[in-house]
Amino acid sequence: MRLLVIFLIAFFIAAVPASAFIKIIQKELGEGRSRRKGGGGGGGAHEPEDFQGVFTRSMRKLQRQVLRRHNYYRRRHGCQLLREDEDMNRYAQAWALELAKKGRMQHRTRPKYGENLFMSWSSDMNKPIHGKQAVDSWYNEIKDYDYGRPGFSSKTGHFTQVVWKKSKYLGTGVARGRKGAVFIVSVYDPRGNFMGRFPQNVPRPMDGGGQQQQELA
Repeated sequence: MRLLVIFLIAFFIAAVPASAFIKIIQKELGEGRSRRKGGGGGGGAHEPEDFQGVFTRSMRKLQRQVLRRHNYYRRRHGCQLLREDEDMNRYAQAWALELAKKGRMQHRTRPKYGENLFMSWSSDMNKPIHGKQAVDSWYNEIKDYDYGRPGFSSKTGHFTQVVWKKSKYLGTGVARGRKGAVFIVSVYDPRGNFMGRFPQNVPRPMDGGGQQQQELA
């Protein structure tokens, strides 16, 4: 009987020190500024920004799963619910396809939005993936978040972006690479993880907020 091996990998932007990265973004975009109001920097010279194809039914299903799971956790923290944005879906999908082609995890060099990445691998090429797998892996970093000393950490950056209070819009892309790898990209507008803004944007879970984990299974 063939054994299946599954690896779940999640990366957060860490190419430069967190403080340096956040200062760069604050300087160029301004904290909390939305692309719809003129914000947002461009991608790298050779980084695709727009998916030109058509989303399949299974892709749309995963996008809905990711959105619902985000909003489930945001309810736990008393944060406004995210809304899906089609332009952001296409932006995220373009990068998911790029990752699938490269076969590795890599953040954009100059992302327009906040960005979380996820990769799942299985030796079964037909093994389905559920969107909540990605969001659960990001949110589970809450176990390492210190509310007594709120701030950015590479160990908790996915979690803090998921629940970041000022984020309003979400886009998600998914692509299957070679040999069973599946890549999920979620992007957020306005982006989160700004230095000095964690106390007001990463609230504690409300009492009883996590009692029914099966709600969106």
